[in-house]
Amino acid sequence: MSRFVRYGIFGFLGGVALRSFFDLGISFAVFAVFVSALAYFPRSRSTQKILFSVTLMLFAFGYIRAGFVPSRSDALLEQFVGRKIVAEGVLEEPDVRENSTYLTIGAEKIETGGVSYILPEEEKVLLAVRKYPEFSYGDRIRAAGTLSLPENFQNDDGRSFDYVSYLKKDGILYEMPFPKTETLASGQGNSLVDFLYGRKKIMIDQVSRILPEPHAGLLDGLIFGAKRAMGSDVLDMFRVAGIIHIVVLSGYNITIVADFITRFFLIFPLSRMAASIMGGIGVVLFAVMTGLGASTLRATVMALLAIFARVTGRTSEALHLLFVAAFFMVLWNPLSLLYDPSFQLSFLATLGLLLLGPEISRRFSRVTDRWGIRETLSATLSTQIFVLPLLLYETGMLSLVALPVNLLVLPMIPLAMFFGALGMLLGFITAFGTFFGFPVFLLLSSVFAIASFFAGLPFASVSVPQFSAAVLVAVYFGYAIMYFAYRKKQEQRTQILNGGPITSSQK
Repeated sequence: MSRFVRYGIFGFLGGVALRSFFDLGISFAVFAVFVSALAYFPRSRSTQKILFSVTLMLFAFGYIRAGFVPSRSDALLEQFVGRKIVAEGVLEEPDVRENSTYLTIGAEKIETGGVSYILPEEEKVLLAVRKYPEFSYGDRIRAAGTLSLPENFQNDDGRSFDYVSYLKKDGILYEMPFPKTETLASGQGNSLVDFLYGRKKIMIDQVSRILPEPHAGLLDGLIFGAKRAMGSDVLDMFRVAGIIHIVVLSGYNITIVADFITRFFLIFPLSRMAASIMGGIGVVLFAVMTGLGASTLRATVMALLAIFARVTGRTSEALHLLFVAAFFMVLWNPLSLLYDPSFQLSFLATLGLLLLGPEISRRFSRVTDRWGIRETLSATLSTQIFVLPLLLYETGMLSLVALPVNLLVLPMIPLAMFFGALGMLLGFITAFGTFFGFPVFLLLSSVFAIASFFAGLPFASVSVPQFSAAVLVAVYFGYAIMYFAYRKKQEQRTQILNGGPITSSQK
């Protein structure tokens, strides 16, 4: 990748990050463009000046792009905050939890005080409703309740959570707690998305037929990223044990699926390249099966990049493609850079796999690769090293048993996902599909038992004091310095071994 593209991407992301924290006005962006032009136009411009100009220009572009996000100042609903209204619109995919459901409605029309208003553009409102009756994507509903603003809150450990920005990244600026709801019609959404979400709901229901709870909830989390019916106690146990990532549909999770599919096709007389291509195709089909949501698409891209690096050995090219993918994802939704934990974790986990995975695997060459132990070890260490600072910043919990738990649990995950998916698909054709519920039950029971044992150990986890975002940035900046210093040292060592010149510093 050209240095101009690489530095341009960094500049763009920097501009988005700055605007997310500070709004210095459009004049700041105009000034940045002016300085960029001054650096480019002089006749004596050098490569460094052009590089500076491109970086600053993309920085200004990122700063401007971050300003085009949902704003309360442009919303018609702002004048009705604190008032009782009746909103009508079409639902996005419901977020089903243990005891309640969260619905996002694209409000098109509202009524208040006997007066009706047609909204020129849809404005999203988050509704908190009871778990029953059930709702589906594309349902047109009427919701009567009090319109309110979301508020930031503190977790049980006193850590503040920017809930307002978390919702804003999805275009949600308002909420309505427990309104009276009425379904007016169904099938009002996009026909393709409606079809995909419909198949996903049918498959989740099929899981409940072949497995009891909480095993069904765990399989839903593994395959679909759904956390319903697992319960807060189970999720807390997984956090302490350091395996909460397995119930989040992330790039790392889908990479596990790709790896299993690749290993499966290696049984046949296929080359590593052909088997990996089949793994990539399987990942795409898996993404379609699970609904092609935003988080699924993001995780699929990350997983495909990891497959590319593994097959070709071109880690640097895969790394460049990762940043290009991040550029387009942030270009599409600038708020995802700082306020979307799913994007952040998928990006960092994939970055860890690309940068540290091969090196850790090489250093653990004496560890057997039977049953994928060495690969699991290197993948676990590389991803954990990169996501740990972010997890500590967000949760404040450091799991001291994460490494042994992941080594014991991760080899069972692909098998559970494979037999679970097979049971779901065969369940549509014949009752024989329920047969595969038994091996899945045994595998997931083992996961629960391992997590419960290690989470119950004294000092299984420790609480880390809260630290600022500046400290988090400094930690990852330190990571970057160590990585580039190590790479430079390796390049010098390679040059010496190849008979290159030895500088005075190397004597």
